[in-house]
Amino acid sequence: MIEEPNSLAEKLLSKALKHGATEAEIYISDAIQYSISYIKEHIDSISYRRSVAIGIRVAIGKKIAVQGATVSSLKEAEEVVLSAIKIARASTEDPYWKSLPVKLSLTPTSEIYDKKVDDINLEELAKRMKFGIDEMKNVDPRIKPIGSSLSISKGRRVITNNYGDLVNEESTLIAYGISAKAVEAGNESSYYEYVVKRHIDDIDIEGKAKEVASTALQFLNIKRIPTGKYEILFKNKVFSQLLVTLLAPAISAQWVQMARSPLAGKIGEQLLNEELTIIDDGTIPRYVASRGFDDEGVATKRKTVFDHGVLKTFLYDTYTAYRDNRESTGNAYRRRLSSAPQPWITNLIVQPGKTGFNEIIREMKRGIVVYLTIGEWLSNPVNGYLNATVSNGLYVENGEVKHAVKGIAISGNFYEMLKKNLIMIGSDVDNMDNVYAPSILIGEVQIIG
Repeated sequence: MIEEPNSLAEKLLSKALKHGATEAEIYISDAIQYSISYIKEHIDSISYRRSVAIGIRVAIGKKIAVQGATVSSLKEAEEVVLSAIKIARASTEDPYWKSLPVKLSLTPTSEIYDKKVDDINLEELAKRMKFGIDEMKNVDPRIKPIGSSLSISKGRRVITNNYGDLVNEESTLIAYGISAKAVEAGNESSYYEYVVKRHIDDIDIEGKAKEVASTALQFLNIKRIPTGKYEILFKNKVFSQLLVTLLAPAISAQWVQMARSPLAGKIGEQLLNEELTIIDDGTIPRYVASRGFDDEGVATKRKTVFDHGVLKTFLYDTYTAYRDNRESTGNAYRRRLSSAPQPWITNLIVQPGKTGFNEIIREMKRGIVVYLTIGEWLSNPVNGYLNATVSNGLYVENGEVKHAVKGIAISGNFYEMLKKNLIMIGSDVDNMDNVYAPSILIGEVQIIG
């Protein structure tokens, strides 16, 4: 059994410095995960997994190396440290390297650990999931369950470096997904929902199952619509996904410094509609990316990225901040254990409007309500060009839903949509992972029917 994370971090740091590192950073994640999955109406698996993962960043002068692995003993962890030292010695110097963070600290962040997870009853949760599936079938006989899954994680992050500080905190994360199809006279439609929260009580398993069933029924009556320009109401989670794909990379200081961001050199400019204010905040209680410190041990904080459409700041880790003579904004994120931290969003939050979702639909003249898309990953964040295909949508005419649509391609410049063509912002904020956004109505959007 591998030892306690704080002690392990201190031993690995000592090992790195003893073997020639001029700077060293140790990142440890000690996590437990429970998972339950159903296929159709039957349990597919119930599993338990514990993992201790380490990330090592060392510098020998300006020669940098990053290594990472999941380990089961102190010996394995020390081998990762020695591997990082060896790679650093053979590396070329990074002219932009200045140092690791010289002060680690944390922002007290409440309610990111759910104590109920400590006494979790998997059998009871499996029964609740089955009850949710049964409730879904009770909505309408045309509904057929596809499957559902529940993942519960709890763990501790520990970060230390040679400048003398050590920070650690515990957190939990619960993810629930469920999908269903509706079948009628040879026609089929399907729908899927995915919910991520910090606390188990924030997920309504039965209620979400019924919502998925009811929504799937709306997409049975599919008809074609002609190519043209339409109003598009992006449902909150769809809008969140588009922000992750197109905006999140563009506000990263790393992308700006690599000349990949379309927002480079535009601090202080009116880039979005004045109704849009977008915040990055890693400190809000219960939000899924809230945490006391980022992935290199710098305290998280609240930043206004767009203030009434005006670009105010980019997001920095220590490395990119030093390059721009700035301070880190507490946004370092490790995509993989073996990759260096880089700037990324914590909780990206779009301030809501005052209009309800159904009220927005009633205001639409001719448009499409987009519930799910596919292919948005083919969009181009370098120039802000959106490409997405509607997999679940409803055609609206004069405020009335007429029929379902699918397979429609949406394209256009995302920033122009959010600046010139914004019609209305909803009040219905929901999160897709760590992006919290309302539904949003855009006019004059080109679609291929």
